[in-house]
Amino acid sequence: MSKINKCGCGGEAKSITHDESFISYVRCTNCGTEGPRLPTKEQAIKLWNTCFPTPVSKEDLAEYCHDEQWSGWMKYLFKKTFEITGGHIVIPKWAVERWTRQMNTKYKDLPDEEKESDIKEAEAIINKYSVHERNE
Repeated sequence: MSKINKCGCGGEAKSITHDESFISYVRCTNCGTEGPRLPTKEQAIKLWNTCFPTPVSKEDLAEYCHDEQWSGWMKYLFKKTFEITGGHIVIPKWAVERWTRQMNTKYKDLPDEEKESDIKEAEAIINKYSVHERNE
């Protein structure tokens, strides 16, 4: 049986099936919120869990930030650099100028083509952690 996520109020939820009608739904044992009535228990739980996704922990996000975002950026950065005499690493002038401009520009003010990498990062978080997009 599928795990049922907690309600938005923090309360435990349980599935209920009416034997006579074969209709299932999930109800919070704390606040009484109920999900829609559906033909199967599995469908009721799946929809409930979509409405109340499992919260993402700080550790999960920190792991993603380090292992994917930061490490990915550093790998990209090092591919753009070159070594000079004395073991020094140089970042090309074009890269310094571009990245300095980008880091001093708010996302909303970036050109659309430069927003693409940030959008890809946001999509990766949404997909990995089933975070729901907020429609503005």
